Amino acid sequence: FTLATQRVPFEVTVNRVPGSLFTVDPDGFVRNTYLLQLTNNDSGETPVDFQVTVEGIEGAEVLAQDVSLGSSETRTLPLIVRVPVEGGLGRTTPIEVRVLSSIGEIVVPTTFKTGASDDQGTG
Repeated sequence: FTLATQRVPFEVTVNRVPGSLFTVDPDGFVRNTYLLQLTNNDSGETPVDFQVTVEGIEGAEVLAQDVSLGSSETRTLPLIVRVPVEGGLGRTTPIEVRVLSSIGEIVVPTTFKTGASDDQGTG
């Protein structure tokens, strides 16, 4: 197992919104809300477009806006991941937030939380 050593000219951090592990929405979905901070370190003159996807949970509803950042620009964006309550997930499921652009790709591991008991969905 090796970590990607390729340097990409941007940075990504993903943090859970303070004080919120998960929320159960009225429509029966479990929602996790994250703050995604993106910094474009590319010295080019042209703004760079970034797309955000989430992998690791089949059928997850991901609400993330694509963003275009100029050189040295930083932006913090909300990232919302929703999964049906009856999705069979355990209390904590590892997921990957993938940020893709023309200048590279970064994958940030994080977790999706539910109110499930630990003996559920851990297979």
